[in-house]
Amino acid sequence: MQECGSALLRALQNESMIPLDLLAREAVQNSLDAASKPAGSEVSVDVTIRPHATDVVANLFESGIDKEVLFRLFPEGGSLIEIRDKGTEGLTGPIRLGDVSRGTPRGNLLKLVYEVGRTRSDETAGGSWGLGKTCYFRVGVGLVIYYSRILLNNCFEERLVACLVENESDENRLQRDSATGIAWWGGEMGVPITDSAKIAALLRSIDVQQYVGEDTGTAIVIPFLRADLIPRTEEAASEEPDDIARREPMPWWYKDYASYMRVALQRWFCSRIDNSQFRGGPALVVSVNGQRMQTERMQPVFQVLQSLYNRLDPQAFLCGEDYLDKCGVGATDVLNASVDLSKVFRRGTSAGRITAVRLTAEQLKMLPPENMPDPYRCIFGPQERVMRDRPLVAFMRAPGMVIRWDNSTDPKGWGGRELLPDGHGFLVGLFVPKKDHELNDNVRERLRNLDQTLEAYLRSCERADHHQWVDHTGLTIVSRIRSKAGNAIDKFNAPVAASPQGIALRTARNIADKLLPAGFGHDGRVPPVPPDRPDGGYSPKHRSGGKQSFPELAVTNVLHGEGEIRISWRLHWGKGQAYRQILLGVDSESGVISYEKWTKEGLGQFPFMIERAAITDELAPQVHDVLEMNSMVLMVKPWRPDMDGATVNGELTIRMSGRLDGNLRPVLHTAALQEMEKPV
Repeated sequence: MQECGSALLRALQNESMIPLDLLAREAVQNSLDAASKPAGSEVSVDVTIRPHATDVVANLFESGIDKEVLFRLFPEGGSLIEIRDKGTEGLTGPIRLGDVSRGTPRGNLLKLVYEVGRTRSDETAGGSWGLGKTCYFRVGVGLVIYYSRILLNNCFEERLVACLVENESDENRLQRDSATGIAWWGGEMGVPITDSAKIAALLRSIDVQQYVGEDTGTAIVIPFLRADLIPRTEEAASEEPDDIARREPMPWWYKDYASYMRVALQRWFCSRIDNSQFRGGPALVVSVNGQRMQTERMQPVFQVLQSLYNRLDPQAFLCGEDYLDKCGVGATDVLNASVDLSKVFRRGTSAGRITAVRLTAEQLKMLPPENMPDPYRCIFGPQERVMRDRPLVAFMRAPGMVIRWDNSTDPKGWGGRELLPDGHGFLVGLFVPKKDHELNDNVRERLRNLDQTLEAYLRSCERADHHQWVDHTGLTIVSRIRSKAGNAIDKFNAPVAASPQGIALRTARNIADKLLPAGFGHDGRVPPVPPDRPDGGYSPKHRSGGKQSFPELAVTNVLHGEGEIRISWRLHWGKGQAYRQILLGVDSESGVISYEKWTKEGLGQFPFMIERAAITDELAPQVHDVLEMNSMVLMVKPWRPDMDGATVNGELTIRMSGRLDGNLRPVLHTAALQEMEKPV
């Protein structure tokens, strides 16, 4: 290792993520990468945070540490974090770099402890840069103690070593014998101690338990934790003046490090924690300060993501009842679609699957008596800009760590381009790639890698903090996956409306705007009408003198209030003098249901009604009473002798009755009355 400490501490490339999030991601992923082979049924990770006396840690180091600096910085002691795994191989491999020969595996010990910046080559690993583990040195004064038990030649061996990485130019540096700011303590020449009796005595002094029985694994102990690993309550407020988070108290998990770690672990590993159906390896068992984390105790949004993950493969989905079942979400209410790319793979086109679900505040237990925090607060830090009218889409690779929760406004992003109506529900999504899909020869040649899968490519696209996928120069695999996943979310967020039953619209197209808590949008064929278009958004055939005979309706604006939706609309008359109707129906899985059909089939109270309506255009002075209405229909009368090509603008308010279930949403459509139907 030729790097200097200051360079390694800067190398992680992420100054925006909360340090405890970085630590949780890196530590747990390293444990999962080291899972015993063949893998057992689970990997356990136990996180313990506790106070310690300064002299207890200082006395571990007989020389090489400036104890005067330690006592000046921590006169009353400090806090340490112990991250201990089990069901893993431990720190295997040679204990000296000189013992590595051609063809000899380097092992976990050298890669984790001595080769901090070395990249990894195994494609199932959580990362490739080797720099993520520098976060261990960033959360304290730079001291990290590694204890491990491995199985070597059918015998158990223990190993104990400490490492320091610090800024070599810091006036408060702890180690002054090295000019690099990097040092190791253990046996001779800094190799690990392997004498079990000596290890036992050192571990007892810092209250770390030895592995016993058949257990193997690694315990990482970081003393003298910094005081700023999470935002303090008085600092943890959004800088955006209109952000709702400024008006809410900070969530409970900001009160101390242990509480925060409980939520951070859920945030990044919710698909794998306590999940016997996880397909990418053994289940992950996590505890914080002795309290085991169970699926049903996780925050609701993280239970939702685990349910989505399990449902991605219907044949492997064995759970009798998951969180979505308990919310009353049916199989048809969940998006589960393939993301296909052409000219990328040797065989087939599927790059993975995108899944998503729409949920209400009630389903996410945000209302009394549970009063759970909303998903945005569970996922994003207090200083992050949160778009509360956008979907929340996570993406991950096979190891099961969420790479990122995306909530961006990028029109080609993971969440698509459609907005959710403010205050009316949430959309949570997940993309998981098809990890073993082999890239075709053309892509491999461009990558100069003749044996690469999609999983390996995505892994190589990750930054050092594993928090984003960025395509290699000249390739668009990630950007195309992201765009197609976003398109699928858009279609799910604004599905095509069924044609109204019993009304002949011929070539006219219906507008079925999504106006309910699940979001709003258009059916993908009729675009929203820009307010500044003088032609009203219609193509030339819709203007006076065109051939279009049938009316069409465009929604130009939507405003959401408490229990109501106010809609601005524009009616293109078409040809003829027959009265025009604007009708309200319910779009359901089986088609559009009219008020008459709903009542006839005994479906209960009709969920919507037209409460108010008006023409907003100024028509001729002598024109009166153009609009008639009842709770289900607007009737627009002709107001001039020749109505061909006319347009008129208006508003209406839809009142929503009670709690809305499933995918019910209002549908507006227009039709011309037959001459014999025209009111007298």
